Amino acid sequence: MMEASDRIGTSFVWNTAYAKAIRQGIADPVKFADEQTRRLVGGRGVGEQPLMIKSKVFNLVAPFQLEVNNLWRVMKDFVDEKRFGALVTLFVSNWLLNQAFERTTGSGVVFDPIDAIYEAATVEDGSVLQRAGRIAGEVLSNVPLGQTATLLYPQYGKNVNGMELPTRKELFGDNDPTRFGSGLLVAGAITDPLFKFVLPFGGNQLKKTISGVDALVRGGSYTENVLTTGARIEEPKLRFPVESTPQNTLRAALFGPYATSEGQEYTRENRRPLSERQTRVYQNIDDPQTFYRTLMDQRRRETELKKLREQKLKELTK
Repeated sequence: MMEASDRIGTSFVWNTAYAKAIRQGIADPVKFADEQTRRLVGGRGVGEQPLMIKSKVFNLVAPFQLEVNNLWRVMKDFVDEKRFGALVTLFVSNWLLNQAFERTTGSGVVFDPIDAIYEAATVEDGSVLQRAGRIAGEVLSNVPLGQTATLLYPQYGKNVNGMELPTRKELFGDNDPTRFGSGLLVAGAITDPLFKFVLPFGGNQLKKTISGVDALVRGGSYTENVLTTGARIEEPKLRFPVESTPQNTLRAALFGPYATSEGQEYTRENRRPLSERQTRVYQNIDDPQTFYRTLMDQRRRETELKKLREQKLKELTK
């Protein structure tokens, strides 16, 4: 699916550039379209990629760096050429694209400084460091080796000369560069060999589809899925319920359970699975949806009270 999307996007860029060349009467419209497409999406030919990015070893540590590197080169060209209108257009286009993908798959796909600045400005009770962290997280998510550099920051914060640093989650928020995982691809092949090693291609997509269909059939996403997680867990825990609507059915089949409306809410609200006991009650109660919503409301209130207590404690210790 990713390969097909890449092909469609590249074809769209080429055809748009070709049509522009025809309108402007450029002598060689094919060459113009080739150059513009190569500039925007990056060339894959011999000599067009930096040796480091072509390295198999480097790609085990930091894959997909060609696209990341190319985006920054395009933005640099816009600044050098003083095409600030084009730069703003790029940022707005990225924001619109991410909004569409978030509603479809549950997460954005491209560099989005507009959303990062908005989150930094609206984060509730955030310190200057946390607000800066929102923007830094988005930048690090979209620079070569940025995710690797993020791992140097302590996951659970640290006390430095009496100053308490926030946790990685508190600092970066939803823009945490490690939110999509932080392990090596080869490690994933070892821990999940069926979908990342045995299958020559499409393994990750197949896993998403199986997980999505499993959630639809069972009415929810559980911590156990025999086909994708291996051995059966005696008492699986419910992550979130999934309603069988046409929209959820399409999203789950294409992008997995986290793309459903319930899955997106689960991620957005930083929820955790139910306990084994709560899962048993959910499975046997007459109105499971109301039970789940009531439980989430209770957890939300407990979290708010905990934050208030922590805030008061900080004020007392100042």
